[in-house]
Amino acid sequence: MSLSLATMTLCAAILAGWGLLLRARMFALPTALGLLYVLWVVPQAIAAERAGYGALYDTGFAWGYMTACLLMAAAGFALGKGLGLRGAGRAVHPEPAEGWLILSAASLTAIGILAARKVAQLDAALDLGSEWTGVITLYYLLIQALFYGLALAALRFAATGRRAYLLVLLVALAAILSIFGGNVKRHMIAEVAIVLGGAWFLVRGRQPSLALALPALALGAVLLQQVAAVRHHVWEEGGTVIGAFASGAAFEGFSLTGLDRGVEITQAVSDIRVANLTGAFEGPAETYNKLIHQYVPAFLLGRAFKEGLKIPVRAQDPATGVTAHYSPGATRTGFSETYRGYGVLGCLVFGLLGAAMGRLYASALAGWLPAQFYYLVLLNDAMLAVTESVARTVSILPFMLAATLPVFWLAAPVWRPRPAMGAA
Repeated sequence: MSLSLATMTLCAAILAGWGLLLRARMFALPTALGLLYVLWVVPQAIAAERAGYGALYDTGFAWGYMTACLLMAAAGFALGKGLGLRGAGRAVHPEPAEGWLILSAASLTAIGILAARKVAQLDAALDLGSEWTGVITLYYLLIQALFYGLALAALRFAATGRRAYLLVLLVALAAILSIFGGNVKRHMIAEVAIVLGGAWFLVRGRQPSLALALPALALGAVLLQQVAAVRHHVWEEGGTVIGAFASGAAFEGFSLTGLDRGVEITQAVSDIRVANLTGAFEGPAETYNKLIHQYVPAFLLGRAFKEGLKIPVRAQDPATGVTAHYSPGATRTGFSETYRGYGVLGCLVFGLLGAAMGRLYASALAGWLPAQFYYLVLLNDAMLAVTESVARTVSILPFMLAATLPVFWLAAPVWRPRPAMGAA
């Protein structure tokens, strides 16, 4: 193991171990990212080194950049949390309008369920041509409302114990589990775990015990690496996610650092090498293109018009012919995206992400419902900024805010906390 890879491993292990041992930091972003590095980034990096990519792609530099991204996110989180704590104690949060919040949670859940049904109905229509993809993209976006309904119901049930919230929670959970049965997405499973466990922690101050957390993390590590095997069990054999683990199908051929691992991280180090050789940095092109992809409807405006709005990104330099490694079906990761955009300064993107999450975390701990809600639904997206792209995380924000800001704005006491008596 190279020195830079050992350094990344040590930093990730410290952040993950600190959060797990203290337990009060179990749902903090640095803990989540530390665990993600330990269970996903580092094993893939080791696999890339074992496969001989070290000399080919100058992986030592890439591991250093990935370490900087992790440390910047942790530092940004600490800064944002510190700034948030200064003002969190100066506000009071009157009881919200529960009737409105129950209706909102139920409505968001219903929107998500209807969108999921439309996706199932239109899935076969993909064979009719690319014009359908805009419709599918829209419905996949609307499915996110299902998780918003789950988060709102979980938070308010933990706070009030009202059966109406429990009913909405169970309906949302059942709908999400039915989606798992047809389309296994590891980030969806992670989001359910974060929302349910995080809601109990933020409202009740209770964290899962290590006896529960460690086995769950072990199963999560298997799912991270073996999602293809789980999907095969579900799709080809008509099983379930739980059945894949119970039958042992999820464990067949499992190895954290096997030579067939490291596809995403290998692409990241390849992209970093190409960016260094060509100097072709793209700025926020990928984020801009993702926003266009999400919110410009090709089925209304035409595919040519939509594609014409996008900024071309360069996987190959025409002068040198240097081409980035690419494996179809695998993501390029947020490391690739941020470095291709801004070079070594790309790690500052993770610092900004950490600062925003730290500010939300401080307000969430102080009991402010909007902060609790947004922290929970964004924590999984913050990890997807590593495994997929920052663009994906940013692109969900317009829809999320449009769907949920009215909920908190109309529940005025929650959204507009008044200064405490005598506070400056």
